[in-house]
Amino acid sequence: MDRQTKSIVIKDRSTGTPYSVIVVFIVTAIVSMLIIWQVESRNQDSRRSDLALHAHNHASLLETLLNQSLSANYALASLVRAGDGEVQHFSAIAAKLHQHYPIVSHFTLSPNGIVSEVYPLEGNEVSLGFNQLEDSIQNAEALLAKESGLMTLAGPVALVQGGTGVIGRLPVFMDHNQEERFWGFTNVTLRLEELLRIANLDTLSNQNMAYALWKLSKDGAPSQLISSNSERIRSDSVDVIINVPNGAWLLKVAPIHLIFESGALALKLLLGLFISSLAALQTWLIISLRHDRAFLEDRVTERTNEIYQAESQLRATLDAIPDLLFEVDIKGTIHLFHSPKKELLLAKPEDFIGHTFDDFLPDEARVICYSALNEANEKGFSSGKCYSLEIDNQCHWFELSVSKKAASPDNLPRFILISRDITERKTNASSIERLAFYDPLTGLPNRRLLLDRLQQALAWNERHETKGALLFIDLDNFKVINDSLGHAVGDLLLEKVAIRLNAAIRKVDTAARIGGDEFVILLSDLPEDTHLTALHAERVASKIAQLLRNPFTLLDNEYVVTSSIGITLFTSGQASLDEVLQRADLAMYQAKNAGKNTICFFDPALQEQIDHNLELSRGLRLALDYNQFFLEFQPQVNREGALVGAEALIRWCHPELGLIPPNRFIPVAEETGLIIPIGDWVLKNACKQLHIWKSHSKAKHLTLSINVSSRQFSQSNFVEQIKACLNQYEIDPKCLELELTESMLVKDQNDVITKMLELSKLGIQISLDDFGTGYSSLTYLKRMPIKQLKIDQSFVKDINMDLDSANLCDAIISLGHSLSLEVIAEGVETLDQFEYLAQRNCDLFQGYYFGKPSSADQLLKLIF
Repeated sequence: MDRQTKSIVIKDRSTGTPYSVIVVFIVTAIVSMLIIWQVESRNQDSRRSDLALHAHNHASLLETLLNQSLSANYALASLVRAGDGEVQHFSAIAAKLHQHYPIVSHFTLSPNGIVSEVYPLEGNEVSLGFNQLEDSIQNAEALLAKESGLMTLAGPVALVQGGTGVIGRLPVFMDHNQEERFWGFTNVTLRLEELLRIANLDTLSNQNMAYALWKLSKDGAPSQLISSNSERIRSDSVDVIINVPNGAWLLKVAPIHLIFESGALALKLLLGLFISSLAALQTWLIISLRHDRAFLEDRVTERTNEIYQAESQLRATLDAIPDLLFEVDIKGTIHLFHSPKKELLLAKPEDFIGHTFDDFLPDEARVICYSALNEANEKGFSSGKCYSLEIDNQCHWFELSVSKKAASPDNLPRFILISRDITERKTNASSIERLAFYDPLTGLPNRRLLLDRLQQALAWNERHETKGALLFIDLDNFKVINDSLGHAVGDLLLEKVAIRLNAAIRKVDTAARIGGDEFVILLSDLPEDTHLTALHAERVASKIAQLLRNPFTLLDNEYVVTSSIGITLFTSGQASLDEVLQRADLAMYQAKNAGKNTICFFDPALQEQIDHNLELSRGLRLALDYNQFFLEFQPQVNREGALVGAEALIRWCHPELGLIPPNRFIPVAEETGLIIPIGDWVLKNACKQLHIWKSHSKAKHLTLSINVSSRQFSQSNFVEQIKACLNQYEIDPKCLELELTESMLVKDQNDVITKMLELSKLGIQISLDDFGTGYSSLTYLKRMPIKQLKIDQSFVKDINMDLDSANLCDAIISLGHSLSLEVIAEGVETLDQFEYLAQRNCDLFQGYYFGKPSSADQLLKLIF
């Protein structure tokens, strides 16, 4: 007991009331302790609430930043699908996206997991070619995204460009033959340091708070420390889960100092003892009434300060929320209101209280607000409902979040309603949609939107029994302007073409750019009568052709551009979308082949020919595998009629179509490249036949000629193939004769001459087939080691009736003999033709007069 207390006790005793003073002292001391405990408990609760508020605010901001930034993946995926796996002008599109997602470090495209496109490229060049599926660090997250089909968030990982980051990876699947085919990934990379800086986690240190950001494992346990400002976090921390794609993060926030600080607590205890002593003294002085009044005043002041501080904290928190906040009842009556953005209000703030939504909102917005209130009344909450308002002649979009309060003073359900301005988000979504459905250069619909409108047109035709037309437009010689004047001028021309196309069609029609200098016009709702529809389509096409022929001013100079236009008519049920577009494309190529600057309608016969050629090309592949080819041999005789050789002619016996003549399948083989393996087959079987004849004493002198295509002859290893066959079948090279056409001699003459000289050294005989029908020149006859000229049958057949044909044959024979070349005439079918040519000293003859093409056994009967 201190001196002051002792003096009080002594005085109390002197007055005869020591026990009352002690009781008052003890009671006041206990009351003081309880007060101190309550104050400290409330302070602790207030500080912990503040701690929780900060933790949730930073966690919410971090989660919002992640979700907003990673949403760019969906825009990139839409562009990939719209381009059928290719994104043109990726850098330009990514630059526009970057304006809306400033926190993003860089965007990348990874077909099959390999980075092929990156924006910005500067500083990120090292990421090009990076294989995400094979990297030991990133392959697990990449495989998870590919298998799940969902976006994943990888990280923190060390970036190949340097630094640490997190990667949002979205797998992209393309429709292929009604099946989804994995294309690759779109990637959005955020640098971790920048993300944490914008999330303001470093400000917690200034507020005496420690934090640690963890990545959670699948079982919910912290597995990887992402960031922290303290080596150790206290156990009484506030934990907030942050949901991220394919996982979660954990933010732990705790005070740096103890909530109950011993020094402050000791001072408060001393204060309590002082108050107890003062109370005992006041009791001793019989002024308890004034003591109670003073005590109550202190309590009121303390509570007032607490309320004021709590109100200030709440107001600061509300001011930090940029949304409109209302407390309303089920009838829509507004009881409380708060908003830092007065420019978003439809009336003065003081006019809201006591009024309902009916007094301020238009009908459509009012219905949506009441719908959200009713949903929250049933479920306890409502979110996601949107409405628009016209404010200062601008359209603003708002998103509602409504939560039901636990109790209300008037027994009517009360709700906290938050209205968030999402105008910018709506604008960004609209911009992304435009990038996905419109050509960024001309502003016209792209191929994706064109197909959608074509589908609508087909559905409209079916419902209303109408027709439509598709015009496929290709600019003639656009490449010349683009290459000579530059791509910028080419782009300007395309923009002006788009303007003229829109001027030539109705509002219900569609002008689209599907790539390069190709445009498509969709004419909808045309008459059911095919003739009238065709006339309308032709008028529009003629109008477009005329508009495009008008000069374009480019770089102060005028340029004239023509166009080739293909037209196809369509109605519902006749063809698919792709078939309609393909028919218009075929018609356009018909116009190109007709000399350009013209208009052509789709010809079904052309489609039939293409389908037939496709069927033949498929059959040719099988013919090689199933040995459907065989050789026939047409005899070649001298002036005495003796058999000196034959020409090997390929035949194809189709299992369903029967014998198909060479003039039908050889052009298809040339076009598809199958002529090379077919030519190899002919070469090997001809050498095999020469090997067989080698065993017959009367046949071993026979020569065998085969036709060689230009594609086969141009192969770099053609001479080696000839050598291999000669060695394999052990035949005399002089017995093998190669027939080449004149058109082959004008392509890469140096290579042709080199190969012919090599073949001549081997002893191979070279014959110039169809002489006189192609590029006849004495120059190549002199330079090239040709052994024989072959007069084309078109000259021979009219030799007895047409003087010009006879003179040509005479000239070819004389020319060949003057150059010491052997001359053979093909297509000899009559005795008169044979006698005429023999009289002119033609050396050899071939034709139906001596024998039709037949088997090797039938040919040998001419000898034995």
